Amino acid sequence: MVRVVTPFWRILPRLTLPIVTQPNERGNMETGTGDLNLFITFLLTKPTARFQAGVGPLYVAPTASFENAGQGKHQLGAALIFVYSGPKFLGGTLTTYQAAIAGDEDRPFVQTLVHQFFAIFQVGGGWYVRSAPVWQFDLQRGNFNIPIGLGAGKVVLSKHVITNLFLEPQAIVAKYGDLAPGFQLFLGINLQFPVTPKKK
Repeated sequence: MVRVVTPFWRILPRLTLPIVTQPNERGNMETGTGDLNLFITFLLTKPTARFQAGVGPLYVAPTASFENAGQGKHQLGAALIFVYSGPKFLGGTLTTYQAAIAGDEDRPFVQTLVHQFFAIFQVGGGWYVRSAPVWQFDLQRGNFNIPIGLGAGKVVLSKHVITNLFLEPQAIVAKYGDLAPGFQLFLGINLQFPVTPKKK
């Protein structure tokens, strides 16, 4: 997933473009882009508060580069986020709901609920332990995938960028559906760039 998050004031927009590798319509493995996902949440609490809550609209665009990489539907929904931030602990939940409103009439109707809880504890020296599984529920077909995970990460500071590397093995504790995995590995790199106001 290629993801961009640019918070400002009380607004938190998040743009996600999946990179998908799976069989195409001819049965050959193909890599391409999935459906573009954008949500914009408005912070309901003070930005300086330890506990924060936000809610806002969500839109999914059918940008998949081949048919099996996306759902072929324009989708609308909502995102709800809760976050608690302590001196060494960060935890919370992110829940999104989306349903098809238009698109390829030959593709099935889409209705999805995604719930992620995350817990991050700093252990010192830039290291931390983490758990951030994503639970996915296909409300239209009844399929679901519920993992749990425990991993670690490292934050590296430099003058121009904060680099965050993480690795989290995840076991599937409950699933239903032909394509649900039995085990998955969640890994990534986050790059955080400081934004400073221009001097007048």
